[in-house]
Amino acid sequence: MVNNSTLSFLDLVKTYATTHMTLSDLYTYEVIILLIYGVIIIFSFFTNSIAIIIFLIGRRSRSELSPFLLNLSVFNIIMTVYCIPFTITSVIFQRWIYAGELCIVLDAFKTFSVSGVLLTLITIAIDRYCAVKYPLATKVYSVFKKNLIALSVIWILSLGLTILRLPARSIPIHEIRLWINSRELFSIYIDSLENATETLESIYLSKQLRYQLVDTIQCVPNTKAKSFEVRLTILNSLQTYFFPLFILAFVYLRIAAMLWQRSNDGHIEFNGTTVTNNLYTHESVQFKKKLKQVNILKI
Repeated sequence: MVNNSTLSFLDLVKTYATTHMTLSDLYTYEVIILLIYGVIIIFSFFTNSIAIIIFLIGRRSRSELSPFLLNLSVFNIIMTVYCIPFTITSVIFQRWIYAGELCIVLDAFKTFSVSGVLLTLITIAIDRYCAVKYPLATKVYSVFKKNLIALSVIWILSLGLTILRLPARSIPIHEIRLWINSRELFSIYIDSLENATETLESIYLSKQLRYQLVDTIQCVPNTKAKSFEVRLTILNSLQTYFFPLFILAFVYLRIAAMLWQRSNDGHIEFNGTTVTNNLYTHESVQFKKKLKQVNILKI
């Protein structure tokens, strides 16, 4: 029969969630995931830093979209530095391995950076739509003032969304979890106990296994928040995925439809033969310029 120590250990497994303390506690694939994310973080940081330098110093790269692309790179760096590393390590180690105060701060940075990226992408889409739909009207307004107003709105809205979500933010809580020195041995040990009898293998494995209860910090959403704040969190999820996806898809489909219609309007019939009468006209040149601008769709 299974002894009392085995029963107490199995009770602990059923009662407490597990956690990992060091890299040696992880599976090989989990270490590989950490390494891959490390490469992605370094690559993202340097590429966005280079983009910022180019947009600030390079003259040939300056265009109407340069301020928005610069702004996008800034928000990407904020997300890369303050969000991705802390999130992936928390998922892998099953605990918050940093100071508890950082849980609140980094959650705010996450909301701020994600909102900034999405609002910038939406602004770029609307700007390209206006450039294609109203090419002459967009030239009336100062490009500098227009971009300044748009960027100011992006930053104000991002800060506003971050402040609104603060009551329902993630908070650090202390939670007792179970640490096991080897998950592979533990898995084999559980399999050996399926027949509810104590074998030599299970006795050997039980001596090899070491475990203890540890006090961990978990960065989790505030479950004590009011219902209004919980609904606000749900709305924030919609704002950071479904609404931007719908807006971007709608705007770019409208741009594609307008360009397709204008390209078809350039063909006429002459003596039964379809020819293009505006290949070298002013309208054709303007159309090619608009088509070049809309290459942002490929990003």
